[in-house]
Amino acid sequence: MWLKTLLGFFVSLSLSLSLMLNTAYLLPLPREVYLLLGFVGGIVLWGVIMTMFYCASGVGRLMWYCGTLLVISLAINGAFMLGVFA
Repeated sequence: MWLKTLLGFFVSLSLSLSLMLNTAYLLPLPREVYLLLGFVGGIVLWGVIMTMFYCASGVGRLMWYCGTLLVISLAINGAFMLGVFA
């Protein structure tokens, strides 16, 4: 159970941060709206991913799904940082 908790916490934290950063790059919103969207969206994503980790019988398949999504999201973040989509 501790393995699921720790993996779920760190994976959901990094995945929600990365996806919210992509949202910041993609949507031209005022700073206040983005902060609210990032706060609410990050908590919702964190809760969903933690629930997925607790409901699954094994963590291998979930780590594969979350890891793939994290790599894609990090690649998009890197492309934005390097100015590929500018």
